[in-house]
Amino acid sequence: MNRLGSVGALFATAIVTGAIAAVITAAFIWCYEHGIDFVWGDVPDALGVDPYGSWFTIAVPVVGGLLVGLVHLWIGDHPQAMEVALETWKSGERLAPSIAPKTMLAAAVILILGGPVGFEAAIVGVAGGMAAWSAVRIRSVGSLVRQVWGAERIDMLPEQFAKSPYWVAGITSLVAYRWMPFGGIDMGFRFDRFDGEWAVGDAATAFVTAVLVTVPTLLALVVIQRCERSTRYERSPIVYGMVGGLLFAILALGNEIVLFSGQMQFQQLPFESDGALLYVTVAKFAALLIAVSTGWRGGPIFPLYTSIGAFAIVAADVVGATTDIVQVAALAAVSTVLVKGNVPLALVLTLYVVPISYGFVMVIGSVAAVVVLALLRTSGVIPEPDEPEPA
Repeated sequence: MNRLGSVGALFATAIVTGAIAAVITAAFIWCYEHGIDFVWGDVPDALGVDPYGSWFTIAVPVVGGLLVGLVHLWIGDHPQAMEVALETWKSGERLAPSIAPKTMLAAAVILILGGPVGFEAAIVGVAGGMAAWSAVRIRSVGSLVRQVWGAERIDMLPEQFAKSPYWVAGITSLVAYRWMPFGGIDMGFRFDRFDGEWAVGDAATAFVTAVLVTVPTLLALVVIQRCERSTRYERSPIVYGMVGGLLFAILALGNEIVLFSGQMQFQQLPFESDGALLYVTVAKFAALLIAVSTGWRGGPIFPLYTSIGAFAIVAADVVGATTDIVQVAALAAVSTVLVKGNVPLALVLTLYVVPISYGFVMVIGSVAAVVVLALLRTSGVIPEPDEPEPA
């Protein structure tokens, strides 16, 4: 194959795999959300009990902890932490194809039975396992898949364009996901399309919000990653799983938004009192730490969005700022911290849950977070990233 044909095949692979990633994401979200509807809707209706604020709120996570422990004993520690899975992939090691069904089973148990963790770790595991399977089964595309997603060097492109296939895949995934007729993240509907006027004061509000959110988010992420690395629960995964389920279920008695990953409850936040929002801010984060420390594995993105988003509403009320601008700027800052200061990737991540009409707020929030991260790195408070993070 000539050079032009090879480049064409590379970008075609980027488009196809990006679309496949969107389908996997939408299908997985559709499946587990319907599972939640059944367990937390149909079952309590049949029993004639309130699913929240009753014994049912405690019983399901405790039983879920039993199942989480059994899953650990039978198939291992899944889903893997996102950092672990991504580093494995980018270091050139292959994720085992068997990781896909194992991750799907474990994540379904965790997410459906109330685990206060995000689904993104599951998506990474499922997509990575399927990519590994395709690389084994279809050897002609295996290398192309790994080049597109940053696991192999691309020699056929100039250095300044080496990451362009990754971005083509990422943008294709975002666009395809937005067009999916099922499995959509309903978080985005919380924000009406921005069609008003904005002034210097709004820009300043967004900037200051992001600055104030960046350091707490960075500290929160450090604590989360330490909890993710903890392996104490492996001594007795059933006991730890059940205790973990009991603890975060007790927190959920104060407000059911503590349960689950957060995207389905995000729309409820503006209708909560300031006291309830402050409770959600603290309890959601505490529940996430409890969960990942006791074997309820999952990602931190959507729980952090929910926790920070709840606090942003309170802050906006206190200072008299526009709630949506404060929330979107805060989410953009969180995204920027999660991707280690990569503004384009932070914007793509935030666009999954916020309409593009808020683009100016997202840009300001991400830039403000980058400024804070740069100052912290310059002063030696945090280390430089190993490399500009594409993923």
